[in-house]
Amino acid sequence: MDNEKFSIKDVNKALSKNSYISNSEISTTLYLAFLLGKPMLIEGPPSVGKTKLAKVVSKAFDMDFFRIQCYEGITFEQIVGEWNYQKQLLHLEVAKNKEMSTEDILMKIFSLEDLYLIHF
Repeated sequence: MDNEKFSIKDVNKALSKNSYISNSEISTTLYLAFLLGKPMLIEGPPSVGKTKLAKVVSKAFDMDFFRIQCYEGITFEQIVGEWNYQKQLLHLEVAKNKEMSTEDILMKIFSLEDLYLIHF
C-alpha cells in the first residue's frame, strides 16, 4: 500500500465495498494506523461491531485476521500457547511414524480457540 497515494477516502471506499458503513473517527483511525504502521486496538461493550470491523478491515485490505478473546487473568501462554520443546519433538516423531505431515502436527500443537489479531 503506497501511503503517499492512500487517503481516508480510500479507507471509506474499501470498507464500503465490503458492506461496512464507516464514520470519520473509524476511517481516520484506520488511515493513521496504516500510515504509521501501528496496530489498532478496538474496544467497546458487547455487540457494537468490533469483530465485524476487524473482519471487514482484514478482508478489505487482504490481511490476516485473528481474534483474541481477552478476559481478566488471561496469561501470555494462554494467548500464544505453551512452548514445551520435548512435547513438540515427541509430537513430531509420532507424526513421522503415522505419516502425518509436519504442518498437520504443528497445527495440532499450536491450535488455539478464539485467537484473532489484526496486524498492520
